[in-house]
Amino acid sequence: MPGPSPLDLRPLLEARSVAIVGASASAHKIGGRPVAYLKRSGFAGRIVPINPDRKEIQGLQAFPTLRATEPVDIAVIVTPAEGVEAAVDDCLAAGTKAMVLLSSGFAETGAEGRRRQEELAKKAGAAGSVLLGPNCLGVFNAWIGLTATFTTALDEAMPSKGGFSYFGQSGALGAYWMNLAMASNLGVAKWITTGNEAHISLADALNYLANDAETKVIGGYIEDIKNPGAFRAAAQAAARNGKAVMAIKAGRSAIGARAVTAHTGADAGDDKVYQKLLDECGIVRVDSLAAMNETARLMLSPRGPCSGQRLAVVSVSGGAGVLIADAASDVGLDMPDFNAADKAALKACIPSFATAQNPLDITGSVVADTSNFARTLDLVTNSPEHDVALIFIGSMRSIAEDLVAGIKRAAAGSKKPLAVIWIGAMADTVAALEAAGVPTFDEIPPAMRALARAKVLRGNAR
Repeated sequence: MPGPSPLDLRPLLEARSVAIVGASASAHKIGGRPVAYLKRSGFAGRIVPINPDRKEIQGLQAFPTLRATEPVDIAVIVTPAEGVEAAVDDCLAAGTKAMVLLSSGFAETGAEGRRRQEELAKKAGAAGSVLLGPNCLGVFNAWIGLTATFTTALDEAMPSKGGFSYFGQSGALGAYWMNLAMASNLGVAKWITTGNEAHISLADALNYLANDAETKVIGGYIEDIKNPGAFRAAAQAAARNGKAVMAIKAGRSAIGARAVTAHTGADAGDDKVYQKLLDECGIVRVDSLAAMNETARLMLSPRGPCSGQRLAVVSVSGGAGVLIADAASDVGLDMPDFNAADKAALKACIPSFATAQNPLDITGSVVADTSNFARTLDLVTNSPEHDVALIFIGSMRSIAEDLVAGIKRAAAGSKKPLAVIWIGAMADTVAALEAAGVPTFDEIPPAMRALARAKVLRGNAR
């Protein structure tokens, strides 16, 4: 059965004016971080600190209540739990259409906390407003600089604009997701942490991202799904719109399920039932943020999704080529051989004792002549038998600059996605390849698993 119509999150994610209820003059306190972030992120809208004890906060005029100023689109509430009800009443009386409730002390504390949380949701719904949280870390929209959050992930820098989005019940894991995305130079679109989900649910968040023009790949953290029908409909919308969705489902074990309840007051449920639902929704389950990040890098390759549809492998090590072939077989990836014309052309680029086949071992002779490496890549990246070129390199720091130049030349001369496994690569080598739009891994197993996940995601998001 389909669930209720999803809540409209546009007032929340696309706000042009933001109030911080409980704003602090200190940029390091919870109430001060959203103000500081909004000023630093390039947010072009109005920033309104609310604090009855101050007339100015971080260089901005402060107001005692929301009713004392012009209406705003969104209010970020950072007051202690005992002051939340009054803050919500003030927001609704001022006509605020979206609220982010960062405060904790609600359903995760027991029955009384759940009752107070439900009352807040009823008030918001009756007033035609939406409420995110409580006990959440807020939202972020990189495309307009909206930073309705106090996450420390934004302390040093803001993510660049891009196509990777997050939704999840854990704000802290969302922060780690943000750190990984920034470390991999992955551009971020939207970031939604739902916390206890008094009003806005995971299904609402996924539905928004499924229809968001900037979002291309979605990563999620799930403890429970309160309305499977609505969630399924949102996932189907994502698939129709070509969005790849991955998720971590927490609470698989009895101890993990108990921890879920303590975290957000959720019921983790039967893991087999959840796995069936995720499979039906076309959502690929991952077991870590690192796996999610690795796969997103392939899906967001500038040359299109770098999935293991038909894989061509070029290796400087015969043993590594064997390991890659075994791993490809284990995860269900295809590695067709080169056609006769390509084999003939490749023989001119590799040593006489090497064999022109997939995987292609160009041997350690590349150390003596890196030009053959570049010519080989040019041929392989234009092979009609393959969709993706995977390159394996180990160490070779003395010729790293030449190898990087060959990979970059091949990437620039082909529309085919490339990925690299480089064991022992220097940090600047990896940075140069990633900057050129070539996802780079430091080991074979995670790369092969990511390629397999990308293959499934590419098939689902059509």
